[in-house]
Amino acid sequence: MNRQAYPLRLAFTLVELLVVIAIIGILVSLLLPAVQAAREAARRTQCVNNVAQLILAVHNYEMAFERFPPGTLNAQGPISNTSNGYHHNWIGHILPYLEQYNTAKAIDRSVSVYHTNNNPPRAIAIPVLRCPSDSGGSAFPASNYAGVHHDTEAPIDVTNNGVFFLNSGVRYDDITDGLSQTVFIAEKAIDPNDLGWMSGTRATLRNSGTILGAAVPGVAVPASPVADEEEDSFAGDAEEAEEENEGDSDDGESDEGDVVSPAAQAALVVGGFGSNHRGGFNVAFGDGSVRYMSIVPPQLAHRADGQLLNWNY
Repeated sequence: MNRQAYPLRLAFTLVELLVVIAIIGILVSLLLPAVQAAREAARRTQCVNNVAQLILAVHNYEMAFERFPPGTLNAQGPISNTSNGYHHNWIGHILPYLEQYNTAKAIDRSVSVYHTNNNPPRAIAIPVLRCPSDSGGSAFPASNYAGVHHDTEAPIDVTNNGVFFLNSGVRYDDITDGLSQTVFIAEKAIDPNDLGWMSGTRATLRNSGTILGAAVPGVAVPASPVADEEEDSFAGDAEEAEEENEGDSDDGESDEGDVVSPAAQAALVVGGFGSNHRGGFNVAFGDGSVRYMSIVPPQLAHRADGQLLNWNY
């Protein structure tokens, strides 16, 4: 056979190249969802580990002090989402049990968490407090995990039914429903007005109510005010509360200053739990178990309702 009459073809035609490129594109498009799912599974696993470390640190604190850490500390309540108050919270108390010794020592507990003395520790980003699936940001490093303060939507106060609330000091015996039937910690999304992981407001406390943003339809959450540069101590809060009580009228009628503005009402909204995971979020129970749930039922957020568990979780 004469090879000069039938030369060998040394290249693809343009049509063949386009077909190959199209096939590769189809294969890549089929693989991308699987790759994204694998990445999200890894992020969710890391999130589970974070929640497990937090609930373990809470129990280590309880073993040392025979009570669970307070949800938030302040001279008076209810607690609003503003930088006016003492507001040292449960996360600040468990820092030594999260291997954050230097951060814990840097906190000045004689003043508010928003005082300039506490800006250095407050600016520290703690990896165990962030879910890798949430890329939200705020002025100060925030926490994707919050303690349960109440079983329904209500301001953070001393009368709440959760484990972490205003000036709380819950003991094992106070959780009469049982640790395995009481939610301690769960995930939350970070919003731009988040006051950071040191703040004992809705930044680190939530309830089993509606997810923040949907709790009060039509009411916008106000921007957080700038932290007061002057010293804000726990004792100072008590003095302010006493002065306010003295200023109230004795005839039972409300003063003009007692009228609560829509912005103040919105600041008292706490909100429920949520995450950027698909279909739910990670939840830590009092017995140390971590589960994936779509909601936190009020019955599991109440530490001592005495009711038979009628929700299959």
